[in-house]
Amino acid sequence: MQKILHILLLLLAFHVTKSGAQTQDERWTSYLAPGLVNDYLEEGDKLYVATDAGVFVMDKTTRTVLEHWTKRSVGIPSNRVESIRRDAATNRIFIGTYDIAALTVQNPDGSWENIPYPEALTVNNIGNPVMTYCLEFDDQNRAWVGTSHGLMRYEETAGEGAWTLFNEENTGDFLRSVWDMAKTPDGRLLFGSHLLFGTNGDGIELLSPVGPNNNPFSELFSYSDSKVHAQADGTLWFFTDVGSYGRYDGNEWHVVTSADQPEITFHNLGFLTEDATGALWVNLGWQGFVRYDAVNDTWEFAEPVTDTQVEAPSGLYFAENGPVLFEQGKMEWHDAAGAVLETTSLGNYPFDGLVWRMEADQEGSLWSLESNHTGRLRNLESGAVIDVSINGEPVYLSDFAFTNEGKLWAISGKRVIRQTESGWEYFDYTNSDLPDSYGFSHLTIDSDGRAWIAVYEKGLYRYDDANGWKHFNHPAIVQNFVIDLEAGHNGQLWLSTWYNNVGTRLLLLDGETLSVYNPELGSNYWSLSKLNFDEQTGRLYGAGSGLGYWQDNAWHAMELPVDLGTNQYLFTLEIAGDFIYAATRESLMLFDGSEWQVFTPQNSPLQEYDFYDSGLDALSGRIWVTYNSIRAVDVYQTDFLVNTATPGNHLNPFIVTLSPNPTTDLAIIAYELPSASAAQVTARIYNLQGAVLRSFEWDGSAGKYRQELNLSGLEAGVYLVEIVAGKLRKTSKLVKH
Repeated sequence: MQKILHILLLLLAFHVTKSGAQTQDERWTSYLAPGLVNDYLEEGDKLYVATDAGVFVMDKTTRTVLEHWTKRSVGIPSNRVESIRRDAATNRIFIGTYDIAALTVQNPDGSWENIPYPEALTVNNIGNPVMTYCLEFDDQNRAWVGTSHGLMRYEETAGEGAWTLFNEENTGDFLRSVWDMAKTPDGRLLFGSHLLFGTNGDGIELLSPVGPNNNPFSELFSYSDSKVHAQADGTLWFFTDVGSYGRYDGNEWHVVTSADQPEITFHNLGFLTEDATGALWVNLGWQGFVRYDAVNDTWEFAEPVTDTQVEAPSGLYFAENGPVLFEQGKMEWHDAAGAVLETTSLGNYPFDGLVWRMEADQEGSLWSLESNHTGRLRNLESGAVIDVSINGEPVYLSDFAFTNEGKLWAISGKRVIRQTESGWEYFDYTNSDLPDSYGFSHLTIDSDGRAWIAVYEKGLYRYDDANGWKHFNHPAIVQNFVIDLEAGHNGQLWLSTWYNNVGTRLLLLDGETLSVYNPELGSNYWSLSKLNFDEQTGRLYGAGSGLGYWQDNAWHAMELPVDLGTNQYLFTLEIAGDFIYAATRESLMLFDGSEWQVFTPQNSPLQEYDFYDSGLDALSGRIWVTYNSIRAVDVYQTDFLVNTATPGNHLNPFIVTLSPNPTTDLAIIAYELPSASAAQVTARIYNLQGAVLRSFEWDGSAGKYRQELNLSGLEAGVYLVEIVAGKLRKTSKLVKH
């Protein structure tokens, strides 16, 4: 009941069902938290903060977020914003997005438009995407952009824009990637590439110090990143990625290598900035902050503020009123003396860590593991948590599954853990027949409620209460790598396996009988990476380098809407009645029974990162997507008919249908009891506040049933119908007109 109430409250909070058709934008919800602060723009009472989760427009007086510009909120092409500047001539804000080959501009009326990069830059780098690193305006209000393939200048004349490209091919200098820019007090622009360059009229010139024979590579050279800075007193700085740096005092260069100051190393330079006194501050990652002492020409460890709760700063900015420190998902404001004034949260990301390994419970509600919490599972819709521990200590979890009664099984290293009425019980080689071996994977519960796991090079292990653990070490299992497990009919287990020079095989374990099939999908390891058994049709769906299903001892290929090529494969597959949901690491594909719909980062709010995991919550009909390396979640509301979905691992399948749905005053609930499940069957109707509005009781004998639900007197709206027969339980959504 507690789980049902969580789901009810969530449905209320997210307004899963709305009157009328939803637009594509209304269907998406994005949860973001910045991990990196890349640039700032301070204007009057506003501070614009460019991050890897969009741009935050801050009110410096109230220290609150006024606006959050993202793909979802304003339609910018990417949330990975590297730079932000305003064109003083047109009053337009320009942003450079890291992974989209275009400048994005906010016009004075608030509308956004893209200015594509020159064709010469993008066409010549097919297969090697152009990355944007930095942006600055010169004194003629021309925009200069640093990219992974050269330096560009953009200027408008009579309303027409034109690009000028500077790179190794047309300058004769070693000018490739341009990672950083700075503006000197006299208006000159500096460009941090493998070497240091600067503007010279309409062109550029090499500024790096030169060694013997005018060799610029012998002094300072950066391989994959560089930082530049121009201090208020005119001092120029050029930092390389190998720990050396150069300081130009207006007359000569002073070059320092790691060997010159071993106590302070600049290999891990994160960011640098200048305070109100003109002192240069550099963050060196785990080493902390160092400040340059211009009088003694030395660096010293120092703290930019007197009080802070920030442990891993991702940015430091000296605003007019005092320092501002940035950390994952927050800003810490300080007064002029460095004392903390306030902490402002950035973004709306609801989790503490990265979300991965999504699995549905017996009701179809989606759960996941959370990277910052050992042994914790979180329900993505309700926020409910399950903490798994052994002897009071949390344990690392790698896979999990739920029984039909809602009890949890999980894998933790060389142990298998299960939830009991009295707590947690574990099995390993010390108290069971499980091997003393790593490589436990693919925890699955079959239709008889038995737990299965695969152990690398050992075979399969199955647990039931009557007989404990049983080992299946057939050579076809032991000698091949088990890719996935999936429960089938009547205690059957399906496996997909792979072995070098043999390719993909499909196995069916029925009791003691093992059948091996060759669907002829090739030798690609990912040919059959995901299995999903559809109880209603008896089809075993398989996904990987393609999509299809196994039925009547034959493989039936299904046409996909996109060409996966050689680098992509399907890693998620869900079947919900006639609906199919599949995902690669960079796209979502939905099939409604007649046609496919495809979502990518180019046509939706999805992030420009590889997907970490994705899953379908069968109760809400929402698809959740998480990403590698960043704290971001995108959620899409589908039109999947929730009450036709078969949730979880198909445990003792309890098929329940409601019709008609939507309805008026009468609905028919149809269900089948495979055996005498209980003395009686109970059905309850809840509103979205969790209150029981109607209750019905029927006989619990085996058989097929059609029962009436009287809805007269209930207001039009969305309700949840729960039906319970002993250990069988199902919850479905019902709409009343």
